[in-house]
Amino acid sequence: MVDAIFPVGGQRGESVAVELIGKVSEEGLQFWASDPGITFGDGKLTLSEDCSLGAHWLRFYNVEGSALPQLFMVGTSQAAFEVEPNNTIAEANKVALMGVVESDEYQIILESSMLDGRLEKSGDVDFYAVNLKEGVTLTAEAYAYRLDSPIDPLIRLVDVEGEVLAWNHDRFDSLDPRLEYVVKSSGTYFLMIAGFAYPPQARSRFHGSADTVYRLFVHHPDFLDHRMDLPQVETRPGVTEGVISEIGEEDDHLMAFSKKSVYEITVNGSPRNSPFDAWLEIWDGKGKLLAKNDDAIGFNALLEWRPPADGTYVVRVRDLLRRGGDDYRYELTVREAPPRYEVSVSDHAWTAIVGETFELPVTVKRKHGHARPITVTLEGLPLSIDAQALTIPGNASEGLIWLNASAVSMKVIRLSATDQLTTSSVYYSFKGATTDEGALLRNRLEEILLIATEK
Repeated sequence: MVDAIFPVGGQRGESVAVELIGKVSEEGLQFWASDPGITFGDGKLTLSEDCSLGAHWLRFYNVEGSALPQLFMVGTSQAAFEVEPNNTIAEANKVALMGVVESDEYQIILESSMLDGRLEKSGDVDFYAVNLKEGVTLTAEAYAYRLDSPIDPLIRLVDVEGEVLAWNHDRFDSLDPRLEYVVKSSGTYFLMIAGFAYPPQARSRFHGSADTVYRLFVHHPDFLDHRMDLPQVETRPGVTEGVISEIGEEDDHLMAFSKKSVYEITVNGSPRNSPFDAWLEIWDGKGKLLAKNDDAIGFNALLEWRPPADGTYVVRVRDLLRRGGDDYRYELTVREAPPRYEVSVSDHAWTAIVGETFELPVTVKRKHGHARPITVTLEGLPLSIDAQALTIPGNASEGLIWLNASAVSMKVIRLSATDQLTTSSVYYSFKGATTDEGALLRNRLEEILLIATEK
């Protein structure tokens, strides 16, 4: 089974050699990616020029099954690999921001601000040195938990004497840390990354293992941020645009609501890599706070709200930390929440026995009065597997799909659900979807692995 891969990202249009971590059997090993522009062969992932940017699912599997799919980040710039040993300030890897090496004091020069690393053993820590000028704001952000790495990471910024100047353990929406520091004087500073085991273990010490991988972004305003290369958010009809231009500023929007309806109110940073961390509140005319939300979806706020009475209410928007600036832009959307449904499965891979009937259970979650029948169909089945479409009555929350396999096969398939008004994909949900720890970069998998094997 492939439990992890290293590195956890690559540059679009390039090939990257990857290490498959775990008890890997090369016999009959097959590969699948959620983007067709990602292929695997001879130990390398090839990322096509038109491969979409962002996080993608990768799956390595054979007839024995599959470990959880792995997340892999595709960007427009090349990352640098950490070089061991870098466990102390004296051994720190030098990070050349913007590819500019300001001194040759350190033997190891990483000419990228995007770093792929690994905490390989218990107690392991990694140090990186950066030269910074007075007055700039350094930002360091780690991706580990969000890539399903088994740690709760932390970042510290220290000076040459080892004094801690800044640190962060968790973001507001994730166990992954994000550190910001305004440099007081020009000089060399050191970033340290380490992590505790996740899920937590009884002993409290820094965790390390072959599959404890991370990606660290180090940047400041003087150069382009390639964190995720996410596309800009397009303006849509019915969206109110705003900007929190001053520290402490709050924007109040007066809006009429009906008590007969449930409303969906969202606040999104615009563009998607905006520093704006949305905080959303609803107040009545008497100054009473009725509802609030922070970080329902990443840094974005979402409320599903039914007014207690017809009337005009205040929808208040601000930044969580009361920051502001020209780049703290947002989009506020208010609409009536339509009846909706979601259909999910409880595992990412299923195994059927040739010649025996196999049951694949699905679960329905209905909201806002949805009561229509839902039909679930399977797409991409091999010819050797027969399955009938399932119709789930409007008052039911689960159902069984019956399958029969006549030969050995392995196939990644999709399940589709429709209530005749809307169609959606059936999904498997990973960790963090409904927990305070936060979600992965992608928390839903819409393609499942179906294996048919001999008894």
